Amino acid sequence: HAWFHGHADFDQAGRDMKSVLRKYVVSFDRPRDFSLHTRLAAKAETAVITWSGNELPPKIYEQELIEPLRKAFAVNYKKSRLTLKAVDKSSDTYDYLLIFHN
Repeated sequence: HAWFHGHADFDQAGRDMKSVLRKYVVSFDRPRDFSLHTRLAAKAETAVITWSGNELPPKIYEQELIEPLRKAFAVNYKKSRLTLKAVDKSSDTYDYLLIFHN
């Protein structure tokens, strides 16, 4: 990002990227609305959602995020596959990859 914009200010690049991505981030602090995400993926063969989580154990993510996402994306995709990888088992930190496809 910094190279593309012709400067080496990595802090500014980070702020720019956070600003752009903010509208795509799903928050646990407010009701989840996936309408933006489903619209963006409407004509794609595959949609992928990824996140890192250390705030909640995997089972809670499954109940609170994964199943609602599957329900929202079921309009466009028949199948989904969840992959998770333990990053730090001592703190219950995992990387999640949720793939939607037909």
